[in-house]
Amino acid sequence: MITCPVCSSQKTKEILSLHRQPIYQHPVSNVQNIEKPYFKDLVYLFCNQCEHSFQKDVDISVLEKIYKDYYYTPRPPDIGVQFQNDFMKALIERFDVFSSINSILEVGCSSGEILTHIAKTFPDKMLAGFEPSRETAQKAIESGFVIYQEFFTSMTSQKIKKPFDLIFHRHVIEHVFEFEDFFEAHKNISHGNTRLIIETPCLNWAIENLSIAPFHIEHVHVFSIQSLTRLLEKYNWYLKDYMITFQGNMIGLFIQKECNRSIPEVENPLKLNGWIKKNKKIIEMAIKGKKLALWGAGAGGIRIVNSFNLRPDIVVDSNPEKAGKKFVGYEYLEIVEANPWIKKERENSKLWVVIVASTFYEEIYQCLKISGWEGEIVQPYSISLR
Repeated sequence: MITCPVCSSQKTKEILSLHRQPIYQHPVSNVQNIEKPYFKDLVYLFCNQCEHSFQKDVDISVLEKIYKDYYYTPRPPDIGVQFQNDFMKALIERFDVFSSINSILEVGCSSGEILTHIAKTFPDKMLAGFEPSRETAQKAIESGFVIYQEFFTSMTSQKIKKPFDLIFHRHVIEHVFEFEDFFEAHKNISHGNTRLIIETPCLNWAIENLSIAPFHIEHVHVFSIQSLTRLLEKYNWYLKDYMITFQGNMIGLFIQKECNRSIPEVENPLKLNGWIKKNKKIIEMAIKGKKLALWGAGAGGIRIVNSFNLRPDIVVDSNPEKAGKKFVGYEYLEIVEANPWIKKERENSKLWVVIVASTFYEEIYQCLKISGWEGEIVQPYSISLR
């Protein structure tokens, strides 16, 4: 029996099995620098006790290497902004956290996108961040923020001598290996009235909408509303309020005072295994006789290529920093910048099918339509395709 990392129950069962998944999901400049293996079979389990999903047989050394050197390509500030806008709206309108705080720490601040948003809207706040990825941390430092270029741990957090009024992290907790140390670090830099805000993919939403987007090698966990609440309560953080975004992310506000919340249950987690089988026929029909463009040179894109055994004619991405890079294990895929490619192929757009393998689907869909694109646009992360 395998023990749940949240509640220690052994009442676990397999809910999703993904064969030969790519380990390195982001394009790199030099493929030759990376040693094999490039692929791994992934199995996700589900805990009947706390409704938590987690990855079986995690290789921590591989993931730490990815996070430091091969994780995420900083993008221009005007693309992929929907998640950021949703998060800022939640902080300002839903949770109203800025009226009574002065100091803010973001754990996993990437290149400082959200810190930049906050600095522009609330210039009087003291802002800092933790970010282990060298490339993205440097971007945040160049923006003028105090950045600790290392993993957020009990030891590294001791460098900070003054507690923060607000701590937040977006899409970090699903990557965490050791919860005890992670929340000891929170304790080191908080006071009795510190607020904690967490954003993470929501298992309830993923199952209800038949999406496997949250399930990949970098996500050790996929939290349900209940399992995130149960985990945080172990470390004296209590759910005061939460929301689920249109894209399936849960944003929760936690305080250090007990609250009573009604938590919905996860229904029928086993139905995720039917996702690939059901979507395979739909995608095969959509691309029959057409040229194939994959929009999304990231984790979503390479997993779509893998899951449906596709060989796109081109991989397109809005981020110019990704153009010319290669995916490890898929060196034949050519990555180009989106806007020049759209201008070049717009007159022939009916000959193309664009598979949007990105969580920023609505932004990309609108971009193509505004440009006059007439070809078919497919979103394979749910059963209902456009």
